[in-house]
Amino acid sequence: MNPIKMWNKLGLFTKIMIGFALGIGAGLVLGESATKLAFLGTILTRLLTMVVAPLVLGLLICAAADVKDFKTLGKIGGKTLAVFLGGTAVAVVIGLVLCNVMQIGAGFVMETTNPFNSLSEQNLLQIIFFALLLGFSLIKLGDKGAPVLDFFRAWTEAWKEITNIVLEFTPYGVFGLMANIVGKYG
Repeated sequence: MNPIKMWNKLGLFTKIMIGFALGIGAGLVLGESATKLAFLGTILTRLLTMVVAPLVLGLLICAAADVKDFKTLGKIGGKTLAVFLGGTAVAVVIGLVLCNVMQIGAGFVMETTNPFNSLSEQNLLQIIFFALLLGFSLIKLGDKGAPVLDFFRAWTEAWKEITNIVLEFTPYGVFGLMANIVGKYG
């Protein structure tokens, strides 16, 4: 059987494990020369980073707009908000204590941002807030918001397809990462 056809029949997890094993083997055989394969891992991490923010944006806008009943939304949102605020409060206290003790962030200047800037900087908390706000606004607009919601439904489907394409590169990226690590550190 054709090796390409055999490769295409394998599941993604199996392909990744093969890339993992071959990467280790390449790192052992090639030694320091295997670090030249690191670019494959860099491509993979950049591709994965590229798909996260747009996909989260579309999914959350559509999910927020799909909640038609504001009472249900209020119950779910209230519980979610309580858990989020509780966890955030604990994290803030720990962060403030550590930052004051260690003087982390001295000289840091905070800049204002917007949704597009948040997307480009992968600031997921701002993206989540904006997406939920837009999704809820589309609910309130009703038929007037339908074209925008349809756009984001198509946006989400397109980004799911892009994600599937990126995932097909994963075995090669894992190969490059493992070859680089094993070649560099043994």
